[in-house]
Amino acid sequence: MRWLRADTALLSGLAAMVLGALLTALAMKMLAIPAIETIQVFFVDPVADGFGRRQLLITAAPLFLCALGLSVAFRGGVQNIGADGQLMSGAICAGGLALAHPHMGVLLLPACVLAAAAGGMLWAAIAAALRIWCGASELLSSLFLVYVAQLILTALVSGPWREPGGYGMETGPLPDGAMLPVWGGLHAGVWLLAILGMLWWLLERHLVMFFRLRVLGEAPEAARYAGYRSDNLIWAAMLLSGALAGLAGYLQIAGPLGRLNPDLSSGYGFAAIVVVFAGQLGCLGMALTSLLVALLRLGAENAQIAMHLPQSVGLLFQGVFLVSFLLCQRWVPILLERMATMTTRRRTAHGA
Repeated sequence: MRWLRADTALLSGLAAMVLGALLTALAMKMLAIPAIETIQVFFVDPVADGFGRRQLLITAAPLFLCALGLSVAFRGGVQNIGADGQLMSGAICAGGLALAHPHMGVLLLPACVLAAAAGGMLWAAIAAALRIWCGASELLSSLFLVYVAQLILTALVSGPWREPGGYGMETGPLPDGAMLPVWGGLHAGVWLLAILGMLWWLLERHLVMFFRLRVLGEAPEAARYAGYRSDNLIWAAMLLSGALAGLAGYLQIAGPLGRLNPDLSSGYGFAAIVVVFAGQLGCLGMALTSLLVALLRLGAENAQIAMHLPQSVGLLFQGVFLVSFLLCQRWVPILLERMATMTTRRRTAHGA
């Protein structure tokens, strides 16, 4: 029943949060880190003012966008873990277009959006083609392509695209026509992503493609019996996943960064895997988890300054919460089912 599944998902999430908090407290105890101060620095200070809350949304936006794409692939049993490479590929294509043609006027912004989506799709298509035509694991090929994209990006920003007279490995600022407009302190990508999230929530319930992907992922034999063409579904899942990751790359360079540099991805593609599994492939769950992961990332940066803690502490907390979510997703439904079975048996025994 739908209400029971929803309650189970809610209880799993709440249990994961409690377990994650306990394990985090244990980790802080083992590392001799003051718990109260750490909680303040990680979870309160980053969102204590309006600027911090806006930064939280800006940081969560590419995470959520990558997670939406990955959820499509994972729903169909397609193990695309290369969103980081697809993000960089999208950023390279959009940034290259903006730098090469800065005088396109009002056409520059939509052209960059299309270029970013095409770049992400291209990178995802390589992994999809290797899976379908060569039988290669898309898990490995998409992962290896992340490092290829990173090398290409580094070569470009340290070579032909490097800002003349610049001191670091980065391009010059993108032209104004390629930058996302800012409304209310947030770039347009954040507002449009909020609308996309609401549309996505409706589409994943009513669009036939999502149903077919779910069948392909959960029951491949049933999908074949129903006449679903698995190759076409894999292509669709990978291309849509890559397009959204590429757009996430454009959000980075046309939003907070304003240029290309080797660190533009900041590991968003890999962090999005955490978001997908912790959010249980649901739009609302992934949105909330994106905010949590973004808060942990901002908290880790804040802790480096305020408490002189290494950034790895933030990654540790992120990993603790991921493990907690995975454990609770597995065991909470089993425990609830056993409790329901025991309750039914007791009622049957009393009735007899």
